[in-house]
Amino acid sequence: DITIRQAARETSLLSQLSPPVFSYTVFQTVMLGRYARQGSGWGRSATKEDHAKTTKALEDCGIINLSNHSLTELSGGQLQRVYLARAFAQDPTTLLLDEPTNHLDLYYQLDILDRTSSGITRGRPLAAIGVFHDLFLARHFADTVVLMDNGTIADIGPTETVLSGKAINRVYKMDVPATLSQLSQSK
Repeated sequence: DITIRQAARETSLLSQLSPPVFSYTVFQTVMLGRYARQGSGWGRSATKEDHAKTTKALEDCGIINLSNHSLTELSGGQLQRVYLARAFAQDPTTLLLDEPTNHLDLYYQLDILDRTSSGITRGRPLAAIGVFHDLFLARHFADTVVLMDNGTIADIGPTETVLSGKAINRVYKMDVPATLSQLSQSK
Protein backbone atom coordinates (compact mmCIF):
# COMPACT_ATOMS: atom_id res chain seq x y z
CA ASP A 1 0.00 0.00 0.00
CA ILE A 2 1.07 3.54 -0.67
CA THR A 3 0.16 6.55 1.47
CA ILE A 4 -1.29 9.75 0.05
CA ARG A 5 1.97 11.53 0.89
CA GLN A 6 4.00 8.89 -0.98
CA ALA A 7 1.68 9.19 -3.98
CA ALA A 8 2.09 12.97 -3.91
CA ARG A 9 5.86 12.57 -3.93
CA GLU A 10 5.75 10.33 -7.00
CA THR A 11 2.93 11.81 -9.10
CA SER A 12 2.19 15.35 -10.19
CA LEU A 13 -0.74 16.71 -12.19
CA LEU A 14 -0.93 19.50 -14.73
CA SER A 15 -4.60 19.85 -15.58
CA GLN A 16 -6.70 22.14 -17.70
CA LEU A 17 -6.29 25.81 -16.99
CA SER A 18 -8.24 26.86 -13.93
CA PRO A 19 -8.53 30.33 -12.45
CA PRO A 20 -6.65 31.01 -9.21
CA VAL A 21 -8.72 30.69 -6.06
CA PHE A 22 -6.28 32.54 -3.78
CA SER A 23 -4.05 35.50 -4.56
CA TYR A 24 -0.83 33.69 -3.69
CA THR A 25 2.36 34.87 -5.32
CA VAL A 26 3.91 32.82 -8.10
CA PHE A 27 6.73 31.73 -5.76
CA GLN A 28 4.29 30.62 -3.04
CA THR A 29 2.26 28.63 -5.56
CA VAL A 30 5.29 26.83 -6.98
CA MET A 31 6.56 26.17 -3.43
CA LEU A 32 3.28 24.29 -2.78
CA GLY A 33 4.71 21.58 -5.04
CA ARG A 34 7.26 20.86 -2.30
CA TYR A 35 4.61 20.27 0.39
CA ALA A 36 4.66 16.45 0.23
CA ARG A 37 8.44 16.46 0.64
CA GLN A 38 8.44 18.63 3.77
CA GLY A 39 8.33 17.24 7.30
CA SER A 40 5.06 16.31 8.94
CA GLY A 41 3.22 18.00 11.77
CA TRP A 42 2.63 21.59 12.80
CA GLY A 43 5.29 24.14 12.08
CA ARG A 44 6.78 22.42 9.08
CA SER A 45 8.83 24.85 7.07
CA ALA A 46 10.57 24.99 3.74
CA THR A 47 14.21 23.94 3.59
CA LYS A 48 17.04 25.39 1.52
CA GLU A 49 16.47 22.48 -0.86
CA ASP A 50 12.78 23.43 -1.19
CA HIS A 51 13.76 27.00 -2.07
CA ALA A 52 16.40 25.80 -4.55
CA LYS A 53 14.00 23.36 -6.27
CA THR A 54 11.32 26.06 -6.45
CA THR A 55 13.74 28.58 -7.95
CA LYS A 56 15.00 26.00 -10.47
CA ALA A 57 11.44 25.15 -11.53
CA LEU A 58 10.65 28.86 -11.99
CA GLU A 59 13.79 29.27 -14.12
CA ASP A 60 13.02 26.16 -16.20
CA CYS A 61 9.54 27.50 -16.94
CA GLY A 62 10.81 30.99 -17.80
CA ILE A 63 8.86 32.75 -15.05
CA ILE A 64 11.48 33.61 -12.42
CA ASN A 65 10.76 37.28 -13.18
CA LEU A 66 7.15 36.75 -12.05
CA SER A 67 8.06 35.28 -8.63
CA ASN A 68 6.57 38.13 -6.60
CA HIS A 69 3.50 38.65 -8.79
CA SER A 70 0.06 37.59 -7.62
CA LEU A 71 -1.58 34.78 -9.58
CA THR A 72 -4.50 37.11 -10.23
CA GLU A 73 -2.24 39.36 -12.36
CA LEU A 74 -1.21 36.66 -14.84
CA SER A 75 -2.40 35.71 -18.31
CA GLY A 76 -3.67 32.18 -18.97
CA GLY A 77 -0.38 31.10 -20.54
CA GLN A 78 1.67 32.51 -17.67
CA LEU A 79 -0.62 30.85 -15.15
CA GLN A 80 -0.26 27.46 -16.84
CA ARG A 81 3.55 27.87 -16.73
CA VAL A 82 3.25 28.52 -12.98
CA TYR A 83 1.30 25.27 -12.60
CA LEU A 84 3.92 23.42 -14.68
CA ALA A 85 6.66 24.87 -12.45
CA ARG A 86 4.73 23.67 -9.39
CA ALA A 87 4.57 20.18 -10.93
CA PHE A 88 8.34 20.26 -11.63
CA ALA A 89 9.12 21.51 -8.09
CA GLN A 90 7.29 18.48 -6.75
CA ASP A 91 10.04 16.27 -8.23
CA PRO A 92 7.69 13.47 -9.31
CA THR A 93 8.57 10.32 -11.20
CA THR A 94 5.31 10.58 -13.16
CA LEU A 95 3.68 13.70 -14.59
CA LEU A 96 -0.01 13.44 -15.48
CA LEU A 97 -1.32 15.91 -18.07
CA ASP A 98 -5.06 16.45 -18.50
CA GLU A 99 -5.61 18.70 -21.52
CA PRO A 100 -2.87 21.02 -20.19
CA THR A 101 -3.10 23.40 -23.14
CA ASN A 102 -6.87 23.73 -23.26
CA HIS A 103 -7.96 27.36 -23.81
CA LEU A 104 -4.42 28.57 -24.59
CA ASP A 105 -3.30 30.25 -27.79
CA LEU A 106 -0.93 28.35 -30.08
CA TYR A 107 2.23 29.99 -28.71
CA TYR A 108 1.47 28.91 -25.14
CA GLN A 109 0.25 25.47 -26.24
CA LEU A 110 3.60 24.70 -27.84
CA ASP A 111 5.53 26.46 -25.05
CA ILE A 112 3.91 24.34 -22.32
CA LEU A 113 4.51 21.10 -24.24
CA ASP A 114 8.09 22.04 -25.15
CA ARG A 115 8.88 22.94 -21.54
CA THR A 116 7.30 19.68 -20.39
CA SER A 117 9.38 17.70 -22.90
CA SER A 118 12.60 19.52 -22.03
CA GLY A 119 11.87 19.04 -18.32
CA ILE A 120 11.59 15.32 -18.91
CA THR A 121 14.86 15.17 -20.84
CA ARG A 122 16.63 17.12 -18.07
CA GLY A 123 15.94 14.40 -15.55
CA ARG A 124 12.61 15.61 -14.24
CA PRO A 125 9.65 13.20 -14.47
CA LEU A 126 10.56 9.76 -15.75
CA ALA A 127 7.21 9.39 -17.45
CA ALA A 128 4.54 11.77 -18.71
CA ILE A 129 1.03 10.59 -19.45
CA GLY A 130 -1.27 13.01 -21.21
CA VAL A 131 -4.84 13.31 -22.38
CA PHE A 132 -5.18 15.25 -25.63
CA HIS A 133 -8.10 15.73 -27.96
CA ASP A 134 -6.01 17.84 -30.33
CA LEU A 135 -4.26 15.43 -32.70
CA PHE A 136 -1.68 18.03 -33.75
CA LEU A 137 -0.59 18.41 -30.12
CA ALA A 138 -0.62 14.65 -29.56
CA ARG A 139 1.65 14.27 -32.60
CA HIS A 140 3.95 17.02 -31.30
CA PHE A 141 4.20 15.69 -27.74
CA ALA A 142 3.66 11.94 -27.61
CA ASP A 143 5.99 9.05 -28.40
CA THR A 144 3.22 6.51 -27.84
CA VAL A 145 -0.53 6.97 -28.25
CA VAL A 146 -3.44 5.08 -26.74
CA LEU A 147 -6.46 5.79 -28.94
CA MET A 148 -9.70 5.55 -26.99
CA ASP A 149 -13.19 4.96 -28.38
CA ASN A 150 -16.05 5.30 -25.89
CA GLY A 151 -13.91 4.11 -22.98
CA THR A 152 -12.21 1.21 -24.75
CA ILE A 153 -8.78 1.02 -26.33
CA ALA A 154 -9.10 1.17 -30.11
CA ASP A 155 -5.36 1.20 -30.84
CA ILE A 156 -2.04 1.62 -29.07
CA GLY A 157 1.44 2.16 -30.43
CA PRO A 158 3.94 4.68 -31.78
CA THR A 159 2.27 8.05 -32.44
CA GLU A 160 2.75 8.11 -36.21
CA THR A 161 1.55 4.52 -36.56
CA VAL A 162 -1.65 5.12 -34.58
CA LEU A 163 -2.37 8.49 -36.22
CA SER A 164 -2.05 6.95 -39.68
CA GLY A 165 -3.81 3.65 -38.99
CA LYS A 166 -7.28 2.35 -39.75
CA ALA A 167 -8.49 2.54 -36.13
CA ILE A 168 -8.22 6.32 -35.98
CA ASN A 169 -10.30 6.65 -39.14
CA ARG A 170 -12.96 4.42 -37.59
CA VAL A 171 -12.98 6.33 -34.27
CA TYR A 172 -13.12 9.78 -35.88
CA LYS A 173 -15.37 8.63 -38.75
CA MET A 174 -13.15 10.34 -41.32
CA ASP A 175 -9.83 9.93 -43.12
CA VAL A 176 -7.70 11.46 -40.36
CA PRO A 177 -4.26 11.28 -42.04
CA ALA A 178 -5.61 12.97 -45.18
CA THR A 179 -7.43 15.61 -43.13
CA LEU A 180 -4.35 16.35 -40.98
CA SER A 181 -2.22 16.63 -44.10
CA GLN A 182 -4.75 18.89 -45.80
CA LEU A 183 -5.07 21.15 -42.74
CA SER A 184 -1.32 21.48 -42.31
CA GLN A 185 -0.94 22.53 -45.97
CA SER A 186 -3.96 24.82 -46.35
CA LYS A 187 -3.70 28.58 -46.48
